[in-house]
Amino acid sequence: MIISFEQSPESFYKLALAALDRGELRQALVYCENAVNGKGNVEYKLTLADIYLRMGRQYEAMDVALGVIASGSEGKSEAYDLMARATGVTGKLYESVYYVTEKARLDGDEDALDAMDEMMEEMASGFESEPKPKKGELFLVGKEPEKDYAEEIDRALGLMRVREYDRALEILLQVKPTSEYYPEAMDFALRCYVKKGDVETSHRLAKEAVEREPQDAFALYVLVGVCKEKEYLPLLEKVDGEASELYYAVAAADAVKEYALGRSLAAKLLRKAPYAPETYFVAAGVHYNAGERAAGEAVLKDLFSFYREYPASVILKGLKSKKRYDVMYNGMMPEAIITVLRTYVRKHAANADAFLQSMLTDADFRKCLTILFRLDDDEVVGNAVSFLGELRNKELDRFFDALLLRASLSPMTKREILAERLLAKHKGKLTVVPSALPMTISCRKPEHYAEYPVILQEAYVDALSFGACVMDVRLAKPLASYAEACYRSFPILGRVKGVELTVALFCLSMPEPDIPMPDGMTAYMTSQIFGLSKKEIARVVKLMDLIRALEPEERP
Repeated sequence: MIISFEQSPESFYKLALAALDRGELRQALVYCENAVNGKGNVEYKLTLADIYLRMGRQYEAMDVALGVIASGSEGKSEAYDLMARATGVTGKLYESVYYVTEKARLDGDEDALDAMDEMMEEMASGFESEPKPKKGELFLVGKEPEKDYAEEIDRALGLMRVREYDRALEILLQVKPTSEYYPEAMDFALRCYVKKGDVETSHRLAKEAVEREPQDAFALYVLVGVCKEKEYLPLLEKVDGEASELYYAVAAADAVKEYALGRSLAAKLLRKAPYAPETYFVAAGVHYNAGERAAGEAVLKDLFSFYREYPASVILKGLKSKKRYDVMYNGMMPEAIITVLRTYVRKHAANADAFLQSMLTDADFRKCLTILFRLDDDEVVGNAVSFLGELRNKELDRFFDALLLRASLSPMTKREILAERLLAKHKGKLTVVPSALPMTISCRKPEHYAEYPVILQEAYVDALSFGACVMDVRLAKPLASYAEACYRSFPILGRVKGVELTVALFCLSMPEPDIPMPDGMTAYMTSQIFGLSKKEIARVVKLMDLIRALEPEERP
């Protein structure tokens, strides 16, 4: 007997709630997505965000909750609560406190507000440190006190994030073997040497790491996957830690074509993280590389059944031409699939008109584009933003405005979108989320903006978008004042590059400009992000001095 039901948004939502009561998260997700797609009800969206959060998909939960916050007052309190939980899980403590405070303010909860105020004061002043030893107790006779290397390791991590591996190693290799931080420091040092391609040193450090911890998955990946030493396979079989450990174990087995072991480890991975998309991509990759294409497709189809933001038909069709599938998880999905998505977008967006047509008619194209934006694919993001500058269409504008709200996009990608949107708009406001906190940007231009030289118009917009998306600062008023001063005396500025003018206007407009470069951290970071050379930095400093001298009564 076939049981039919009314496929209305309300019916799908009731089915979603029933599935939630039974603890069937995947089924609840499918039903709730159908309800949201059929009708943009705030209650449905909040439930969808809650389901994402329960499944460990925090950034998607934030995407939905931020959309509710930006759309109006209805459901804001619940959305703030979801954002507080999501940012808390992802380690964004300040953002989490902010959203708890906003919820308390909206609900009129004075006790919660007082508690949050105290917590913010405590975080601002720094938590109370351990009492210092009394004079005379600082040293034991004949023994030097052990140094606390925590801060140094944090600095090294920061350098690793910007690929300054040699400078990070200078710090990490100073940690003494007697320190409790030594194993952690050597773990990070091993990663630096792998990134540098130093196989010999990586091999030595990996062996030492395995001697300390036989189930160190990254060290085993280096020994088995990079150095091809199969004698470590028995240790690889025993890896059963967090998902991040198992990713490396699967990749190591796959690298030496031990597909049976790879399948076994991938099965552990799926059990460990049943709702994480990357686990399915890794498991599917093992099957594809073993020649088990049907099994690989089955794993991906299982993923696509409850994760419908992926263009399933595009991916499955594109993978048929791939001879090998890299299984190492790199943030979203394997490179083989990224290539498939990129190829599809290129094919359907050869020019601005083709881009617009694909956006309006092809759901798979929009899905591919959204994923590639999340991944900060430079080529695709750059082309799409340039097409946005040529085209004016309400649906296209809504798509890009929605991207400004996505918590999972990088600040630099948001900056590019915001800059292009600001160039096109002269009224209204745009809401952007630099990290996890929404910021409203006015599209109103300075008084004489229409008369500015093009280089000054673009510099104003670039500086405004850079401040909003990358530095989380509001600087429209001082920026407009400096831009107006430049406009009135533009000929005396001489020949300047647009990027130099952008950086100069931005640094001048900061609440407390820390100049001269590169001593000031804000200015130094700005110059690094914009890729300025030493000569360009010197010209920016001179340009800032010149702008400061223009009509001082007009300065902010």
